[in-house]
Amino acid sequence: MELFAEDKIHWPAQRIRIIPFQKFKGPMNMAIDYYLAENINDENDPILRFYGWEPFCLSLGFHQNADDVDINAVQRDRIDLVRRPTGGSAVFHSEELTYSLVIPVQHVDHQQLFQQIHRLIYEALRMLGYTVQLHAQKEKQNYLKEGQGTFVCFNRPAFTEIKIDGKKCVGSAQKIYKRSVLQHGSILIGRKQFEIVKYLKGDQQYKNQILQYLLDNSTFLNNKHSDQHGPYEIAETIIEKFQNHGAHQSYYQLLGDKELETIRTYQRLFDLNYTK
Repeated sequence: MELFAEDKIHWPAQRIRIIPFQKFKGPMNMAIDYYLAENINDENDPILRFYGWEPFCLSLGFHQNADDVDINAVQRDRIDLVRRPTGGSAVFHSEELTYSLVIPVQHVDHQQLFQQIHRLIYEALRMLGYTVQLHAQKEKQNYLKEGQGTFVCFNRPAFTEIKIDGKKCVGSAQKIYKRSVLQHGSILIGRKQFEIVKYLKGDQQYKNQILQYLLDNSTFLNNKHSDQHGPYEIAETIIEKFQNHGAHQSYYQLLGDKELETIRTYQRLFDLNYTK
């Protein structure tokens, strides 16, 4: 369809700051995204960041009810529990590559941004040999009120999100700030995301139903793929696609000591382990 035609993709900024793949605790990851989104201004370059989670982390969308989480199981397994600044449903961050993109708000239409980032990720995954597709159906409004499976993000794809064999493997969410747009998302590499059901309240029958719903509607990149690609290789291929479509002057710049010092003060805003 026309929306996905290659000539529709053009990244709006030649310069882009890339923060390469690093692992952080859950509250720190959310604090970094928040800090970058709150502190970018019109003259700054967009920022593309790749990261992982250590330890693994259960994240909730901004509007989700934390009462659905089995906090005892979270604490038993010593995983992090955070609330994202963005909306959407729960994600168990484990065997995945997570990305975030922060761009000054006046540089891009946020809906177009959502679609273009997915198209760039789609092209990168195709380049690596994954037989991915772009979801072409519009998402229903108020999906969080629609019952079974809505607590878990990967139970349904949003418009232009990425699938394999009709099952979602990349999910994203956005938040529009006063001066920026933040988009971040998970690219599932391994199967461990299915363990999210361990951290839901309810009896085993209920958890089995949710697990089956998740198995029917989501998958992961290395499920059927003979070549096992890791987060570093996937991230570098995505960067290459950004460069091919306009970000010719991209550059790598890690977070500095002063940035990290400030970011640490924001962690408590997102940490649910100690507020339940």
